[in-house]
Amino acid sequence: MERLEQLIGHYQARNIYAVEIRLAEPIFHRIPEGEFTYLLWHRGFTVKTQEISTCVQLDKESSWQKLGRKKNLTDIRKLERDGYVVKNIPDAEKVYPLIEDNLANKYNRKPTHTLPDLKKLKETYPGRIHFYTVEINGSVAAVTVLFDVTCKAVHTFYIAQSNEFGNINILPLLFYKIFEEYRRRNFDWYNFGISSRGQEIKWGMLEFKERMGGRATTRQVWVLEDLAEYKKMQAL
Repeated sequence: MERLEQLIGHYQARNIYAVEIRLAEPIFHRIPEGEFTYLLWHRGFTVKTQEISTCVQLDKESSWQKLGRKKNLTDIRKLERDGYVVKNIPDAEKVYPLIEDNLANKYNRKPTHTLPDLKKLKETYPGRIHFYTVEINGSVAAVTVLFDVTCKAVHTFYIAQSNEFGNINILPLLFYKIFEEYRRRNFDWYNFGISSRGQEIKWGMLEFKERMGGRATTRQVWVLEDLAEYKKMQAL
């Protein structure tokens, strides 16, 4: 409670109108965090929004082994026979162009991180930031960027597939191999991230993650508005 009061007081002193706190998905909690959620409510915070997030339970192989449907396993075997290989590489330059092109073509957006950002993150957290590719004959067919949030849960930053391979179901191979690797490292959870903006659900994105074996969890955003009024309330 003391830390929360200090946070509120910090922004009150700077004449900030509101404080917004985005909570992580429950899979990232090492211990239950119900006390903090209750404290937010107790001090006057309200839930601004909830997002639907998708996670895969890695410690139960049956939850992801089939990646949600039999066809994925058929595609995985065919890709392996054809020579597609999943690699964990150190080079951000190799994954970034595909991420940039994918976001521009699909959503007319730029990545949240620049290439220097990703390189800096890798330098700062060399054992926690990972760049995975699916490659064949020297070409990069698909990529993803991962962050080991805890020693038990990993989060996806980006997923992208090359237009050149757009008619091939490559992503099941990528994630199957990643799930195997993280399960071997005794991770419990793989998080695909959110598939919503407020009450708008991105159904195509959500269905894709569920086909990869994922199931829904939630991410909450709490807000305390009118900090000046909060100060008056505390004086009563």
